[in-house]
Amino acid sequence: MRSLPLLLLVSALLLVLASSASAEWAPADPRSEVIQQVGRFAVIVYDLAHRRRGAGLTYVGVARGETEAAAAGGAGTLYYRLVVAAAKADGSRAHYECLVSGVAGSSLDTWKLRWFRKIVVPKEKSEYVHCSPCTRAMATLNRILFPFLLAAFFAIAHAEESYTATAPASQPPPPPSPASPPPPPPMQAWTPVGDVNDMSIRQVGQFAVRIYALTMRVDLAFVGVVGGQTQPRVDGAGGFMYQLVVAVAGTGAKAPTYDALVWGVLGTRNWELRSFKPK
Repeated sequence: MRSLPLLLLVSALLLVLASSASAEWAPADPRSEVIQQVGRFAVIVYDLAHRRRGAGLTYVGVARGETEAAAAGGAGTLYYRLVVAAAKADGSRAHYECLVSGVAGSSLDTWKLRWFRKIVVPKEKSEYVHCSPCTRAMATLNRILFPFLLAAFFAIAHAEESYTATAPASQPPPPPSPASPPPPPPMQAWTPVGDVNDMSIRQVGQFAVRIYALTMRVDLAFVGVVGGQTQPRVDGAGGFMYQLVVAVAGTGAKAPTYDALVWGVLGTRNWELRSFKPK
């Protein structure tokens, strides 16, 4: 029962932080190059994750969006909450709301698609939902209350620690003896890509180009897959390694083709660009 005040204060702090965070989203220009690249990335990753279900989405554009600095996840991490338009194979279009996190100009594996869902956008809906006077008042109140709640939290936590220190400590059981790890499974052979125009192979190539352009902040567009090979992962991660030669265009291209190494699991959002080098 001594921990009840501490739990109540933790809950209050979380509520203050959550309500404060809701006021930190800032409108983003849907016409900017970075926002357009993030929108393309979201559609490509979603299509790769749902390829077996016949998603077949093609990026059209970003209707609107907003960004927020991540409270955790590393310096420079931003959350991008966008409404993107995408077309299906039959030509019909729909709007999707997505959440992407990433660090522009950082390593290649920092970009993640958090969620992607279909929505209905009313025609009369304004481009951005502005902060109401009530929301601004709550944010001001949170800034006032937060220091007092934080000070009370540390005071009660210190009292709990002092009380625990006076209680007799029981001896922990001895750790179990470590078992020898099993030998790694043998590597599988690389298999040449039979059809470079296969939709899944092209999507992997587009994913590699889009991630590289987001990471390096360069103008780079996917042209096609020239060749490549795949290798199944047998170390527990699953999926395949894709070693592709992709043709690119744009002012940021250092060569007409690049060697891309991608790991991914079709039907999931687990995709990483391991390397991307000009030939």
